[in-house]
Amino acid sequence: MDFDPSRHAARRARVFEAMEARGGGVMLLPAADERIRNNDAEYLFRQDSDFYYLTGFDEPQGCALLAARKGERKFVLFVRPRDKEKEIWNGRRLGVEGATAVLGADEAFTTAEQDALLPGWLDGARTLWFKLGFEAGWDLRVIRCLGELRAQARAGKRAPEAVVEPGRIVHELRLVKEPWELELIRKAVDLTAEAHLAAMRDGWAGRREYQVQSEIEYAFRRRGGSGPGYGTIVAAGANSTILHYRAGDALLQDGDVCLVDAGGEFGLYTADVTRTFPVSGTFTKAQAELY
Repeated sequence: MDFDPSRHAARRARVFEAMEARGGGVMLLPAADERIRNNDAEYLFRQDSDFYYLTGFDEPQGCALLAARKGERKFVLFVRPRDKEKEIWNGRRLGVEGATAVLGADEAFTTAEQDALLPGWLDGARTLWFKLGFEAGWDLRVIRCLGELRAQARAGKRAPEAVVEPGRIVHELRLVKEPWELELIRKAVDLTAEAHLAAMRDGWAGRREYQVQSEIEYAFRRRGGSGPGYGTIVAAGANSTILHYRAGDALLQDGDVCLVDAGGEFGLYTADVTRTFPVSGTFTKAQAELY
């Protein structure tokens, strides 16, 4: 999918309008972070949806600030700096320069500068839109900022009067999809449908749940998707009654049903489909009645 910064800029403009209608303030949206899987290997990275919605930035760490104060709008990014050695190991970074040139940030700083500069951006903001209770590290960072501002009240510093869930603005906007977003969703739906059909073709007696899972996720990637939009559930026999079961090594057997709950992700949009099929190809009378 080609990156179009104007799409994200239009979204930010709508957020700014909504913030100004509520008296202005600052919205703080942290990027997702990488998580260690084992030793020096990370889990597959997936960007925070709200952060990506407003920035189009798909790198870990840092944050976005949308400041609407005194009739002025500022889009600020904190990003990882360029680093030749780390980029050899883990891939290229956009860096501070790219944050302004490519993403359209009004100002950009490195992640190392977050703690020093955040209090200044929050100073005097009437409202802070921030998702408290979602990420402990960011909760502590924000609490420190607020404490620092309150401690300097006699010096003229002023902490935000309220902390509000940013989803009250962002999620309302995300409910309404643009035509190009609908195309991405349709693509996710199409590759998901193909993957479910692949599971049914592959799900014969003697196959194991993880083998069916591999066919599903191969179908996602083969059609250009980024992979599963959530943990793929392939559950045979009695396992199909476990709500959030993950594909294991249980055998599919004639007479059993196999439940598949899987959705492919395309451009960070995902489908969500659950189907149950008979391993033998034909439901028993009781299974057919329930189905």
